Amino acid sequence: MASENISEEFLCSICLDVFTEPVSTPCGHNYCRACISSYWSSRDIIQCPLCKETFLTAPKLRVNTVFRDMLEILKKTKQAAGEDGGSPAGPGDVPCDLCEGNRKRKAVKSCLVCVASYCDAHLKPHRTVQKLEWHQLINPVDSLEERVCRKHNKVMESFCKRDQCCVCSVCLKEDHVGHEVVSLEKMFRARKTMLQRAKTSMANAISDKCNTVFRVEKSMTQSRQKLEETKVEANQALAGLVAAILSKKTKLMEVLEEKQEAEEQKE
Repeated sequence: MASENISEEFLCSICLDVFTEPVSTPCGHNYCRACISSYWSSRDIIQCPLCKETFLTAPKLRVNTVFRDMLEILKKTKQAAGEDGGSPAGPGDVPCDLCEGNRKRKAVKSCLVCVASYCDAHLKPHRTVQKLEWHQLINPVDSLEERVCRKHNKVMESFCKRDQCCVCSVCLKEDHVGHEVVSLEKMFRARKTMLQRAKTSMANAISDKCNTVFRVEKSMTQSRQKLEETKVEANQALAGLVAAILSKKTKLMEVLEEKQEAEEQKE
């Protein structure tokens, strides 16, 4: 129980995980440097998440060396006691099926009998319990159920090109003698290359289509602009013609009025 309390003291109240590069605020609370920096940058007010003490500007953070050293001691103690089940699973690693939460540890072995993968800590029963010693352990395999031959309970490491299926070593001897067989890794690389080529070809086709659409849209835009320019020119020409006709009409009316006045004066 005491160890649990100590562990809780070493958890950052922002990320709820063990401190990474612990720093102290002026009010005396500890956080991961990245956590508190991100917390402050996302808010208008600079304050402590726990006690809500407000600062005019972001305080200069210093690594809490005593706290950091205590964390190292705690980590080494856990490793010595066998409490650390290994490193966290990263991209491309097979995670332990028994680890809980989001921080699953990296699996070191997969069991064909249990159809599960285990980290160091959760693999211990298979190494110490006599009833589990007969279980067949292999290097960690992702999607274990799909990789194990249901008929012979062995990992399928080969691919039969004739039957287009994955096979284990026993399948090869029983049902695929004389067939063209390659390793799954080789088939995976070949399929990956084929998919990459198809992806590139599709990307090129899409690019060509986009270029065609761009040219058509550009042509349509130019046609619209030309049509608008023609409309403007036609309107200007028509307006000029109308103005000229009105001018001629006005002059003609003036001439007719002058003639009428002259005839009236003669009478």
